[in-house]
Amino acid sequence: MVECGGAEASAHMRLLAPPGTPVWLETDPGQDRVDRYGRLLAYVWLPNHRLIEDEQLNAGWATSYVFDGRPVARYSRPLASERAGRNARRGVGARCGGRFHSAL
Repeated sequence: MVECGGAEASAHMRLLAPPGTPVWLETDPGQDRVDRYGRLLAYVWLPNHRLIEDEQLNAGWATSYVFDGRPVARYSRPLASERAGRNARRGVGARCGGRFHSAL
């Protein structure tokens, strides 16, 4: 099942960082380096010094959460970006009333 905003979130990510875009990865010292599936957990910095996570949240194509009660070091930053996107009703807020896990 494709959830609300899934295709748009992917398209927005490709606009932000097309294949071949150089990025800088920064791990969080208070978090694990990989998740239980072996995926690297890191902030993704774009060449213009913006966090790709902030861009997706601000555009309304992502949501933040705290796993296992351990917020990331930069947690206030994604919360502010997510709030801005939600308040402006961008992305999933406009398409599905903010319900990310709803079907199309």
